[in-house]
Amino acid sequence: MMPTVDSAAEKYLAQLRSELRSAPRSTAETILADVRAHIDEATADGRSIDDVLAGLGDPAAIAADAVGGGVPTEAHTAHDRDEQLVLAAIAAVVGLITATIASFFTPVSVLGGDRAVDQFGLAVALLAALPAVAVAAPLVTPRRFRTLSAAVAAVTVTIVIALPVAGGLLFIPVAMLAWASVVVPLWRRSGRGTRVWRALAAIAVLAPALAYLGGMASGAILVGIMPVAITVVALGLAVAVLLGRRPAYVITLALGAVATLGSVFDPGLLFLAFWWAGGLYLTIGASGLGGRSVGVPR
Repeated sequence: MMPTVDSAAEKYLAQLRSELRSAPRSTAETILADVRAHIDEATADGRSIDDVLAGLGDPAAIAADAVGGGVPTEAHTAHDRDEQLVLAAIAAVVGLITATIASFFTPVSVLGGDRAVDQFGLAVALLAALPAVAVAAPLVTPRRFRTLSAAVAAVTVTIVIALPVAGGLLFIPVAMLAWASVVVPLWRRSGRGTRVWRALAAIAVLAPALAYLGGMASGAILVGIMPVAITVVALGLAVAVLLGRRPAYVITLALGAVATLGSVFDPGLLFLAFWWAGGLYLTIGASGLGGRSVGVPR
């Protein structure tokens, strides 16, 4: 008699839990959750439980990888897809907002110039909407072609940035998110580990603070409560990201949204600086929250 999906899965998970007894509790729980989610997803897609468990491999090998900072390949791939979809969805929303700003409410119009749509007609609005459509494509693309679709979208947005007629520089945050949806899952799948990724993310989070410190040191920015507060917050977030604290990514994502939207409602000479910084924080926060395989403790 063939074992049922539930009984076979529970037996496998029990063996895996036993093998993980020497691993840190948070690591063990994350790996178990990843494997369970992968089994549920794969069997729902029609794969047999025997095929799924064979693909995951020996529980002892999985436990050994977990201690070394790795995760099961098939489970890792499933969460890479989830992360890619999260980044693509956020990129699509930011792309639509950017297209609207670039076409109908550019910073140039605020400073007294004509709107892009007045200068070039509705064609520029269609061109500005192209990045949003491109980055949304992975959301409806079959799994096997999703990474390719994300890469094509990233290249498309990068090309649009070089077109001043479409307000290209405004699309840099969209490009950040688009490239992250390609590079970050591939980075983690390569087994390079989370420590390097956290270090790079921490440096990126700290970038605005470094810019403010440089500005205050050179006299370009007056020393005041706001610059000092931004510097302190960025420094604290960078440390939390480096330590892999999940709330740090939530805060980073929220600050990115606030900076991006705030720059729209209060545009000025620093519009692009806040717009780009907001996009950077959105990318880091979304990348950290996109999949459980990120290695961020819950």
